[in-house]
Amino acid sequence: MGKRIDTNEGMTQKEIIYNHMRDIGAITPYEAINKYGITRLSAVIKDLKTAGVTIATGERPTLVTDRKGHSHVAMFAQYALSKNDFKYEKDLQPNGEEETRTQKQIVREHLAEYGAITPLEAINEYGMTRLSGVIKNLKDEGVDIVTCTKPTKVTNREGETHIALFAQYALKDANLNPDKTKGELDLNKRKK
Repeated sequence: MGKRIDTNEGMTQKEIIYNHMRDIGAITPYEAINKYGITRLSAVIKDLKTAGVTIATGERPTLVTDRKGHSHVAMFAQYALSKNDFKYEKDLQPNGEEETRTQKQIVREHLAEYGAITPLEAINEYGMTRLSGVIKNLKDEGVDIVTCTKPTKVTNREGETHIALFAQYALKDANLNPDKTKGELDLNKRKK
């Protein structure tokens, strides 16, 4: 435990995650994205289980602070080779300036202020790994949200750069660029 994996060069996502669990301990989707750029940890865990690796699953409360300094406790799935490897943060408390807010409230407030949100923003800002589920619940409550694509330049482990399309959820009255064929948001006009 406590050992750092120095390089991931040439390793598969399964190898990276297995080595993390073996050398460091439990891992959450938030850590997988931030440490290794792995966005679908649950799929990697499923592949490891299919390959015969026994993996324990639990939840880890984590204190998350957004760019404005507001904090809240987010619950993340955590995966480990043994339940003894699970990590827990003791006495988690928001910074006192923030009352408890639901994920729906957080996303609604973000959309009202910024006009749009991506899954990566939801993870990095609020610790939400299932933004699509929150968006569905908001839509079911009558919030008028449109799904757009956001072209983003990404670089893979081999150093090759390409454009990937990511979901971006926006309030219907957000500034959409009609010249774009896929309905991408014009980020130059987006509310600051």
